[in-house]
Amino acid sequence: MRTFLTLIAIASLSPAEDACLKEAPQADTQQGAPHGIGLIDVNQDGRQDVVVDQIRPSGINIFMTDAKGGLTGDYNKMLGTRMGPNWGMAADVDGDGFRDFCQMDNNSTKLTVYKGSKGKLGGGSETDLGVGWPIAGWFHDMNGDKRPDFIVVGWPDPVVDKTPGRLKVMLGPTLKESFALNIPECGAVVAGDVTGDKKPDVITSDQKGSILLVYPGAGNGLFAKDAIQVKLDEGGANLKPNGMAIADLDGDKALDLAIACEEQQFVRVLKGDGKGGFVKLMDIVTARKAKFVVTGDFNGDKNVDLACGACVVQANATWSVTIQLNDGKGAFTQNCEFTGKGNFHRYSAAVGDYDGDKKDDLVVAVINEDEGSGSVRRYLSKK
Repeated sequence: MRTFLTLIAIASLSPAEDACLKEAPQADTQQGAPHGIGLIDVNQDGRQDVVVDQIRPSGINIFMTDAKGGLTGDYNKMLGTRMGPNWGMAADVDGDGFRDFCQMDNNSTKLTVYKGSKGKLGGGSETDLGVGWPIAGWFHDMNGDKRPDFIVVGWPDPVVDKTPGRLKVMLGPTLKESFALNIPECGAVVAGDVTGDKKPDVITSDQKGSILLVYPGAGNGLFAKDAIQVKLDEGGANLKPNGMAIADLDGDKALDLAIACEEQQFVRVLKGDGKGGFVKLMDIVTARKAKFVVTGDFNGDKNVDLACGACVVQANATWSVTIQLNDGKGAFTQNCEFTGKGNFHRYSAAVGDYDGDKKDDLVVAVINEDEGSGSVRRYLSKK
């Protein structure tokens, strides 16, 4: 099915002159509501292209970047996919040096990998996940073989496979299960060494209890079944921790977390102690319910900044994306904000050097108010 592409001039919010990012013309899908998004040099021309998965119609939509930095429809095509893609990201799954696009389907409960190769993106190998309704995933080398492995979490699915909500680790490149644990209401999931033993750990959240769960890793793809538990709100408020980012945010060489708390209007920044524990560092207030948070160096100062997305999924909805600059010690200040009509999800943003200036840029997949179309928004670093 052919998807049309239109370039539309931006007439919304104009950030301040000192804004570290500028908004480029958006690419309108016209057909299909985009969900997950990734940056991949599909045709190996040295320029990052934009890949999204979408519904109504379902498919993988490829937007090619031309020599002037615009998105062109000449090579725009749809790769077939299942009915309910609800998550997508780019990663080099098989370790061959080419980025692949990975998409999870909440109807079939499968992971589909569209393999990147020289000059194209294709294939579509499927793997049964067995985690219930898959909602979030993360790629990281969990067993020390220098190949990416897949960590996935899902909610209970009483319809398709009767599976309770689960956390699962699947070792690449064959995605063989190495660890699984039932967790009824997971939020996002990330991985990294947060316990200081140089072995990657799995970090997820219990949305119902607003609890952070850290599963220490053994370095071989196995993990402790008893989690280190960190209460995200001592007062018992339902934060609904959802989108999550992991990085050293304060320069102490210990990994920290930033968590989009969907039932609140803030992103909570947690300082890691290097032993699996976390304490609140600060809350970054958002204009609407926090949906996603991703990391990048958006102003080129070598500090890890945050892009925070917020929206409310309802009629006449509006969204907001803010860039929060880091002072290097874990204190964040808003630099600029972009807004529009529609909504997005916790997996609807990706960061990378889109325009080749060696600075991080941001792309966001936005669903229009009609829920049947959408756009790719690009926020590029200033030259």
